[in-house]
This record gives sequence, structure tokens and C-alpha cells, in this order.
Amino acid sequence: MEIVIRGLVPLSYNSKNKTAYQRRILSAFQRKYRGAVPMFPAHEELYARIYFFTSDGVNVDSDNISKPIWDAVNNVVYDDDRKIVMRTAAVIDINLHPLTTIDTSSIDSDAAADLMQGLAESDVKCLYIECGKFKESMIKIGEP
Repeated sequence: MEIVIRGLVPLSYNSKNKTAYQRRILSAFQRKYRGAVPMFPAHEELYARIYFFTSDGVNVDSDNISKPIWDAVNNVVYDDDRKIVMRTAAVIDINLHPLTTIDTSSIDSDAAADLMQGLAESDVKCLYIECGKFKESMIKIGEP
């Protein structure tokens, strides 16, 4: 499950008033899935990825951006965010890392198109959110 939200700067877990922000996240999921967001089975362990691409420089803390997003879709995408056993979060300044080639072949075509459009904008603020079934093969130690 992948979604791209353009024009949104992620809030930190420590931010006050996350309500409107979390409503926007939930609304994006509901729009993409036309009100029928698929829910992962309660027994399934999950992984979660969030990449925030920006052209304004890094001004948010990658350590804190995932929690408000996953809290926003709790009881919608999964029944308990404790099922997320592996999380990745990154804030990427495209001026330092231009991302001339991104392999989008393994993600949903709509999300891939939204991501590529978001990265091509003059003022890049592009939030990529991905969640799926955790596999042991995802564990990498000592590799970039």
C-alpha cells in the first residue's frame, strides 16, 4: 500500500495540534481507496516507510515524523500500530540528493506517477507513505 501526498510538510510527533494534519493524512488514504481503505489482517506484522522529499532544506526531524502519520490511520489501515515492527523514515533534500533515477517499478502506478510529479515541482514538498507485510528478508545489518 503506497500513497503520495504533495504539498504537505510532515509534523513532528512533538508538535501541538496534530488533529488537522492527521485528518489530511486519513483523507488522502480514503480518497485513494475511494472510502474503502484495505485493512491489514490483525495477525499480520507490518513494515512502514515514510520519505519526505523537500527542496527547502531539511527542517523536520526524521526521527519524529512517522508516529503522527501511523496514528492517523490506526484502526483504518491496521487495528493497532504495534503491528508495525519495522519503520523507516527519511527527510531528503533534493538539492543535495537530486534523485535522477528512482526505481518505481515495485510500487502502485498511481503512487509512482504522483511521486515523479511531486519531485518535478519547483517547490518540492512530497510525502511518500508505504505500508506492507513485514518479511524477515527486510532485515539488513551492516548494509546501506
